[in-house]
Amino acid sequence: MAKIRQSTTNDSRRNAFTLIELLVVIAIIATIAAILFPVFARARENARRTSCLSNLKQSGVAMMMYIQDYDQFYPLGESCKNAACSTYSYWYDVLGPYVKNTQIFYCPSSSWQSINVGGYGVNQNLFMNRYQAPVNVSAVPGVANTFAIMDYGTYKFAGDNEYYIPNPTNANYLPGIGTVLNLSAAACPAHSSAYYDAAMKDCMTGRHFTGVNMAYADGHAKWLSTSTVYGEYKKTNHGAFRPENG
Repeated sequence: MAKIRQSTTNDSRRNAFTLIELLVVIAIIATIAAILFPVFARARENARRTSCLSNLKQSGVAMMMYIQDYDQFYPLGESCKNAACSTYSYWYDVLGPYVKNTQIFYCPSSSWQSINVGGYGVNQNLFMNRYQAPVNVSAVPGVANTFAIMDYGTYKFAGDNEYYIPNPTNANYLPGIGTVLNLSAAACPAHSSAYYDAAMKDCMTGRHFTGVNMAYADGHAKWLSTSTVYGEYKKTNHGAFRPENG
């Protein structure tokens, strides 16, 4: 009986993990996790980028439907709701009835969750403000090359916001511009209150692999790197930001 008990004890020792074996297993698991987590994160962001691109494609289609209904004029970026102009309607209010789903005006990769801040902005040179006449399609010589709606920090870009393309401030910033211009986190964006702290990552690294999704003036949509968008801004008369450039 003593010999049998001794054999059982030896068997249990042979079946147990030693400390070295346990550490090796943990190291292997940690290595696999380090390899797979970035892959999973990239796959998740790819899904979000696709969802965002779909949002902008639908917004582009809604824009074209509006144009057909309103004598070939683009919507205003903002317009007065009353004679005193104390309240406004915005471009997403105008396009909303064409899409029946306001969720498409939110970017799933944005660090904000506000329709006016941290979602999509419209080109203010195309979607004019409340004191200007709307732009007719016939006045845009290159609709397929003109920026219309894109990932942006606030609901409009260019126009009186052109200063903010290379100088991000508060909610006025192009996602990813910090990486393109090698800005410090404190400068991307420079802001007036802690409310805008949420914009820092968005401003520095962008939403979609240092890039943005863009809908053009003819309704089509695609992904562009932030450096490409910034390059258009730097062109004479700001390139694709200006409808009259063609």
